[in-house]
Amino acid sequence: MKKTILLILSAVMIVSGGCKQMEAPPGKSWSYFFDKPAKVWEETLPLGNGRIGLMPDGQINKENIVLNEISMWSGSKQDTDNPEAYKSLAQIRKLLFEGKNDEAQSLMYKTFVCKGLGSGQGNGADTPYGSYQLLGNLVIEYQYPNETDTISQYKRTLNLNDAVASTSFKRGNVLYAREVFTSFADDLGVIHLSASEKSKLGFTIKMNRPERYRVSTEGNDLIMQGELASGTDAAGPLYGARVRVILPQNGDIVTSDSSLTITDATEATILISMATNYFGHQVPDQLSALIAKAEGKSFDELKDDH
Repeated sequence: MKKTILLILSAVMIVSGGCKQMEAPPGKSWSYFFDKPAKVWEETLPLGNGRIGLMPDGQINKENIVLNEISMWSGSKQDTDNPEAYKSLAQIRKLLFEGKNDEAQSLMYKTFVCKGLGSGQGNGADTPYGSYQLLGNLVIEYQYPNETDTISQYKRTLNLNDAVASTSFKRGNVLYAREVFTSFADDLGVIHLSASEKSKLGFTIKMNRPERYRVSTEGNDLIMQGELASGTDAAGPLYGARVRVILPQNGDIVTSDSSLTITDATEATILISMATNYFGHQVPDQLSALIAKAEGKSFDELKDDH
């Protein structure tokens, strides 16, 4: 629960385009800097556009990026109204005015409760009440021409003016750079990877979450989808994420049943769409439509619009 609350707050705070931008002194920006990858979840960099969130950890060999979508809520429709609750309101007020706070609290806890299982004493994900859940993890496993090369000049940055998280370092003589943002304009997660020398960029993309998911490939896209618990015998909420890799210069994409592998590239743009059927969307159609709208743009155009 603690992580969920922190993530929601962080994702709302680092909104691009959804609130007034911070004004930095001329020629400067507001940023956080780190000289090493995140060791724990709380050190990852929060990005959000008001609907979706990404949190990259900046690891060198195997990066984990937490994916979130605002309507990722389990459970189902239910009648939780307790028509008897109001009958105790006058007595609760009376106790409070008399300074009998403990008695007022005890009466409130006894009478101001919804019908049904509620949050299930911490098991809300499996009750009709439901609970918010992370959508999943996007995992990028990087391959380098020489795994024994020394790492230098590592820098991880969260730019608050532009709502962009970046990571850069040298491995041997090659400079590797990453930029990540959650586009407000295109409603997508965007990751840009590059190497300073031609064909020195390689990586494998996977997705996972703790439960109730399946991963597949369709063409050159990686897809994760599933159904959350409803808390009843009825079908639960549906969700999904779709990943597409665009190689503007060179490189090859090889798909397996559950991953995408990119070899011999110089740069790559990764588009990530996320959706649920909470608001009535057809999840597969929504995932495809979001990517189709943005895939014709260059990375510079995506970033400028963001």
